[in-house]
Amino acid sequence: MSMSVNRTIFGILILFLASPFAASAQVKIDSSLSGALFTTPITRAIIVLRPDPEEGSNPASSVAALSDILGAGAQVRRIGDLPIVTAELTQEALSTLSDNPNVALVTADVPVPPSLKDSGPLIGADKVHSAGVTGDGYAVAVLDTGVEIQHPALKQSVVAEACFSTDHVSGINVSSLCPGGFDFSTNAGAASKCPATVEGCEHGTHVAGIIAGHNMIANGVSFEGIAPAAKIIAVQVFSLFNDKSRCRGKDSCVLSYTSDQLRALEWVYKQRNKFKIAAVNMSLGGGYHDTNCDQTSALTEIIERLKAKGIATVVAAGNDDYNDAVAEPACISSTISVSALDKHDQLDVSYTNVAKFVHIAAPGTAILSSVLNDQYETLSGTSMAAPHVAAAFALLKQRFPNETVKQLEGRLTSHAPIVVDPRQSELSLPILDLAHVFGPADQPSTSATTANTEAQKPELPDGTSFIIKTPDNETDIKARLSESCGDAATCDIKPVSPGVYRLDVAPNAKFTGDDLKSIIKPFGGQNSIFKNGLSTGF
Repeated sequence: MSMSVNRTIFGILILFLASPFAASAQVKIDSSLSGALFTTPITRAIIVLRPDPEEGSNPASSVAALSDILGAGAQVRRIGDLPIVTAELTQEALSTLSDNPNVALVTADVPVPPSLKDSGPLIGADKVHSAGVTGDGYAVAVLDTGVEIQHPALKQSVVAEACFSTDHVSGINVSSLCPGGFDFSTNAGAASKCPATVEGCEHGTHVAGIIAGHNMIANGVSFEGIAPAAKIIAVQVFSLFNDKSRCRGKDSCVLSYTSDQLRALEWVYKQRNKFKIAAVNMSLGGGYHDTNCDQTSALTEIIERLKAKGIATVVAAGNDDYNDAVAEPACISSTISVSALDKHDQLDVSYTNVAKFVHIAAPGTAILSSVLNDQYETLSGTSMAAPHVAAAFALLKQRFPNETVKQLEGRLTSHAPIVVDPRQSELSLPILDLAHVFGPADQPSTSATTANTEAQKPELPDGTSFIIKTPDNETDIKARLSESCGDAATCDIKPVSPGVYRLDVAPNAKFTGDDLKSIIKPFGGQNSIFKNGLSTGF
C-alpha cells in the first residue's frame, strides 16, 4: 500500500567547506575554528595543502610532513588522492598551521542535518518522454542519505553504490552508516544502511525518485520521474549521531561531514569512464553567501574538474528564505544552483533562497516521490528542486551527447521563461521548462566544440508583450525600436528593473508576423527576449 504524507523540509543537508586548492585563497584560517576552540579543546578540521616545491608535486609528502608536525593524536587522514586532509586540532596546532607555508587553508569540518506527481508535466517532461527522450544511457550520481534500491519505483535503476561515512571523532558520539561500520564501502548495499527509524533517511530515496522513478503509483494515480530511464549512482555521505545536543533534542539523527562529501565527489570523478554520468545531484548545503564562494570552498576544484569532463554538479540553493544569498556549495560558480518554485511557477518565498547568481528555478513545493519501505511522500524544499534539474541534464545528454556542460546549461537557461521575485522586481531567474529546450525544430549537436548558436534559439515568441533583458541603456533601446517599429506598430518600452524592460507592441491594421520578427530581431547577442505571458506580473 502506498501513502502520501505532506511534509516540508525547511533545512537541507548543510555543510561548511574550505578553500579550493589554489594558492590564491583569501582566507587561511576559518574564523569559525578559532571560535570552536573557545568552547572545546579539540575540533575537527579540513586542511587544504600546498605541496612544498622542494619536495616536488607529490601531495603525499606534504601529508606526511603535516602528520609529523601535528603528531599521531591529530589523526591526520588524507581525502583520496586530493591534496586535502582531515585532522583533529587544538588551539596550539591551529597556531602552528597558520605559519606553515605548505598549508593553503584550514576550515571547520562541521556536521549538520539534511535540508512529482505533477511536477513532471509542469516542466514539460511528459511531452519530452513521448518524444523518446527519457535519459536512457546516462546516470545521475545522488550524494545523499542513500537509496532504497529495491523500492518499486527504483528497481533496476541503481547501477552502483558507495558509502563515505565518518566512523569516529574524538568527543562526539558518531558512527558510520557503511556496511560493517567501516568509513568507506562500494559493496552491494553500501548506500542502503540509513535506518528508516531516523528522520532524514528517506531524503535520498525521495531525490532519486524525482530523477529516475518509474511506474510510480500513489493514491491510484501513476506517474514518473523526470528522466525515468536514467540510472542512479547512489552515494551515502551521512553518519549516525546519537547526541541530543547535535540532533536538536532528538535521541539520534543523520549528519554529514564535509570531508565525506569531498571523498564522495572524488570517487564519482573516478567513475566517469565506467558510467556515462550526466550530473551529480547535491541536495545539500549551508551558510549565507551573497557572492560566489569559489575562493573559499574546498569543493571548488573537484566540481570544476567534473564540469571539465562533462559532468554537471547541480546543487540546492538552500531553504533559509534568503532573498539575496544561497548556501554553500551552491555559491560555487561552476555548479548549477537551483531555487524552488511552487505549483504555479512562482518562487516559493516561504522558504527558498534566491540570489542574482542562482542559475535556475525548478519545482520544489509539495513534490510526491518515493521514500523508504516502498512508500511515497510529499516533501518540499530546494532539495526537491535540484533533482528536477539534474534529471534534465540526463535528458539533455541523451539528445545532445557531444555538448559541454556550459552548452547544455545554455539550452536550459537561454530564452527560458523567467520568474520574478515578488519581493524585489529586479531579481529574476530562468525557469526549468523542457518544452522550450526540446522543441520540434531542435536538432542534436554533432560536436562538443560547436557553439550551436542557431540550434539553441527557439522559435520567436508570439504575442505582443515582451520582457527584454539587456545591458544596453534605455536611450539606445528606444532609438533601435523607433527604427524597427516604423509604421508597422506603436512600441512602448518601460524599465521594470536594472537591465530589464517591458516592451508592448500595438500593431496597426496591416501588421504581420514578419513585422513582429523585425521588431524583436535586434534583441539578440547579449540580449534576451521573453514573451511577457510566461512571466510574473511586475
